[in-house]
Order: sequence, then structure tokens, then C-alpha cells
Amino acid sequence: MGDGARIILWMALLTIPLAICLAAVAARVVGATGIPPIGAIGQLSQLSFGIFALGQVPINLMSANTAGGSARQCTDLMNDFKVGRAIGATPHKQLIAQTPAVATRKAVAQTLTQGLDSLSASIRWAIFIGGLASLLLGILDSVLPSHRARYLPSTAALGLALVLPASVSLMMALGAVLTWLVSWRWPSLTERFAITAAAGLIAGESITGVGASLWRMVENL
Repeated sequence: MGDGARIILWMALLTIPLAICLAAVAARVVGATGIPPIGAIGQLSQLSFGIFALGQVPINLMSANTAGGSARQCTDLMNDFKVGRAIGATPHKQLIAQTPAVATRKAVAQTLTQGLDSLSASIRWAIFIGGLASLLLGILDSVLPSHRARYLPSTAALGLALVLPASVSLMMALGAVLTWLVSWRWPSLTERFAITAAAGLIAGESITGVGASLWRMVENL
């Protein structure tokens, strides 16, 4: 690696406290305005390191990414806490709700640092079967004629269904099946109103959720 691509260790370490300070600034700004200043925070970090490390592009870009990433995570967390407080969810409850996502990242981190032996046998088999099925579907989608490939399940949809909560995946599947059944009887009507009806149902669910949260707040008064 050439000298121009190297990053001095003490400068890399200096980006951490600077990112923490700038994340606190971003939290203050998003609390007052509701707008996270991610771009401005990254540019401010670049300006700071432009003074200490003149002409060193790698450290300049790394400082911007470190500060911008910290600011984004901090402001997202602040917005989560704000919404949680409005609907009566304590930070402890929000932490519990985020545990499944954290567990997934923990498994990925263990795999990258300790290898596949750190995972249970069932997880390793699930990874193998899922990867093999995805590879097979991808090959079939490429080699089969289009009139036959259209009957293959979507690998993107299957992958998304495994990431989303089961309730969301089931409702999406139910909506797709209902739309398909209606399209057999009224194809033109489905073509005109299916997307609009789906959007209305999504909006209705969101409004219902807000209403239920407000109702629980009233009950707790």
C-alpha cells in the first residue's frame, strides 16, 4: 500500500472523540428542528482534519464517515426515543423490541470473527440450505424460458420475508393472494385499483396504530 493510502494511528483514534462530540451536536439539532444534519456534520469533521492533516485524503474521508455514521445513529436513536415517549414506550421496552435485530448482528459478528464454528448446527444448516436454494432459483431463473421462469418464487421476496416480522410477511402474502384471486374475475378493475387499495390499507393500518397508541395514553392518564 502506498504512503498516500496510509492512515496514521493517532489520527484514526482522534476521529472517535470528535465523532462523539459531533454526534451530540447532531442530537441537539434534531431535537430542536427534527432535521438530522448528517451532511454538515461530516463536512465539519472533514474541515477539522483538513487543518491537522493537510492533503491527506484517506483520513479526511474516514473522519467524515465516522462522524456522519455516529451522527446518523445518534439522531435515529433520539427520534426513536421521542416517538416511544409519545406512545408510552419506555427506553427499556424499546431496547427489548430491538433485541432480535441486535441478535442477528451479533451472529454475523461472531461468524466474521470466530468462524462458522461459533454458530449452532441448526444455524449452519439453515445458512447452507438457504444459500443452496437461492443459488438454485437463480440458476433456474436464468436458464428457463420466460414463460416458465415466471412461476418460480422470487428470491428477493423470500429473503425479505425471512428478515421482516412474520406478521408483516403473512399480511403481504395474504394481500398478494387476494389480489391474484380478484384479478381472475375482474382483471381491469384490479389493474386500476389494486395499488391504490393496497396503499389505502397500509395507511389505514398506520392510522389505526397511532389511534391505538393514543388510546393507551388516555387510559394511562
